[in-house]
Amino acid sequence: MIFDAYTVPARGGSSGSPIMNTEGQLVGVTSVALRNFEHMCLSPTYVGVAAVVRDVQERAHRRNTP
Repeated sequence: MIFDAYTVPARGGSSGSPIMNTEGQLVGVTSVALRNFEHMCLSPTYVGVAAVVRDVQERAHRRNTP
């Protein structure tokens, strides 16, 4: 999986937190917070995050469809 780096406040335990741009759009999800760099984190690319969300939605829909 390909990751993007973001300069946002992040600490241990912030994995899963959304990363938003200045227009309020989701651009990533905190995956790795770097201990020595509290203003930097890694996130899968937006395309990767969107693919996971679509997959989860499709699986949930299949489970709820008779």
